[in-house]
Amino acid sequence: MINAIISSLRLKISHSPLEDGEKKRISALVDEIPHEVLQELYDTASGNMSAGTMMYLCCFIAGLNAESIAAIFGIETSSVYRTKYRIRKMFPNNKILPF
Repeated sequence: MINAIISSLRLKISHSPLEDGEKKRISALVDEIPHEVLQELYDTASGNMSAGTMMYLCCFIAGLNAESIAAIFGIETSSVYRTKYRIRKMFPNNKILPF
């Protein structure tokens, strides 16, 4: 499942309006995320995480800024902040989140 999510995220990145150099940089950051970390976060979330939520989580873990994430998903920057807040609420003890 994690591999499918990473592949979907790479596809979104490749179709985003970002510059080619930025797309490559972001894809490299996403590829560096250990799959074990993602699986652990998925397993410990208090609610069911969708594939879309997992893609956002990958972006946050990779350290992308809100503007880049907004460009990748085609949303407003304020929606990125709301999504980050909602993801944090899925983890009652924020110590497990790396962002």
